[in-house]
Amino acid sequence: MRRLIKIAGLSLVMVNTTLAAGSVEESKTWTDTFPVTADKPTLIIENIWGDVRVRPGKTGEIVVSAQERRRAPDQKRFDRSLETLNLDIEADDDGVALYVGNRDRHWRGRDNCRGCRVDYQFDVTVPADTRLDVSTVNDGRIDIAGISGSVTAANVNGPIAIAEMRNCDELNSVNGEVNLGFADAPGENCNIE
Repeated sequence: MRRLIKIAGLSLVMVNTTLAAGSVEESKTWTDTFPVTADKPTLIIENIWGDVRVRPGKTGEIVVSAQERRRAPDQKRFDRSLETLNLDIEADDDGVALYVGNRDRHWRGRDNCRGCRVDYQFDVTVPADTRLDVSTVNDGRIDIAGISGSVTAANVNGPIAIAEMRNCDELNSVNGEVNLGFADAPGENCNIE
């Protein structure tokens, strides 16, 4: 059973500043390690603004480092952004899922917070055979290297770069380049758009 982890308990560094004309900005940086025991763990990332970078790490753990930068035109909308644009983390022995927005995925509620934005820069290490399903929407890059598990990646308005790939399921980029480098001939069919 997946456990929901609240990001507030993971914050290591937090800076809150008020900018010109009443705008508010907050930055957080944190790292956490999640033990995994599955033969082929899973990493899911659904990001809105920002990069996703994945590299091979130690067997038996997924290590997530994240930088969060939250901005809003004023304190009222900043507070509203805390309700509509947050990070939910689900983790269990099978893997880790990181969802930016509300868990019910109605992040389009951000329209109620005009001018609000939350950038997440994810840098993750996983066991090499981890199955990846990662996406980002605006102003982000997907950068994956050295993963032997199956890869699904989607990006809108940004590039996808995968090096030393062995298997993929689906790769989709709208308004961005797709650069692929294979370690071996793919072990399965891959849909690339």
